[in-house]
Amino acid sequence: MFIPKDRISIFFLTFLFLLFGALPLLAQNEDTTMLMPYDPDMENLVDVDGTIDENEYPESFYNEPTMVTVNWGCDDSLMYIGLKAPACAWLSIGFGSTKREGSNLIIGKISEDSIEIGNYLGTKDGYKLIGGEEDQIRDWEIDDEEDTVTMEFVYPMTFPAESGMAVEKIEHGKSYNFTLGTSKVLAPKGKQERRAFGTFMVEEKEPLEEEPGTQESLPVKKEEKK
Repeated sequence: MFIPKDRISIFFLTFLFLLFGALPLLAQNEDTTMLMPYDPDMENLVDVDGTIDENEYPESFYNEPTMVTVNWGCDDSLMYIGLKAPACAWLSIGFGSTKREGSNLIIGKISEDSIEIGNYLGTKDGYKLIGGEEDQIRDWEIDDEEDTVTMEFVYPMTFPAESGMAVEKIEHGKSYNFTLGTSKVLAPKGKQERRAFGTFMVEEKEPLEEEPGTQESLPVKKEEKK
């Protein structure tokens, strides 16, 4: 079949436009650092009840590869996280690495018999539970609806040295890697598993304003005339 040269040129130019036109968008997604805002009043803003209301969290974003919407913020010592995803058997977020290994993993598991959450250490072969089922997770709630799973929890920013966590401290003003994961089956690996990673920065705390105080004025000693 003969194809005119002008039509080939149009096809070629269209291909180049789609290829190079998409590159900035891809690069932007890879290089974008998400912000975890600081708010000293997070405890009163977030209601950990398995339902995420509009503007409940100071920041939210949608991760297309996992189809997870992340809502988060932090105060002086705690991170408040809310994840929302299509119906799944497990849902996770990790801090400290671009992969499961070397991350602090918080995994929510949903089955017909139970709903649970755990604090895990990401390993080469999967993950291992650190402490009890809810060890170090201050508060949590998972709501399993017909087509949506919502997981909310409160997580400390500092762990004791003996905790065994991959990341013992998350500090304000610094950047860290994070991972997201979800799957329709409970098996840790499989074709139905979706994973993604990114970078986030914890917003620096605003410096405290010094309150004007009353200082006693000391008498100035006059120099004696020589």
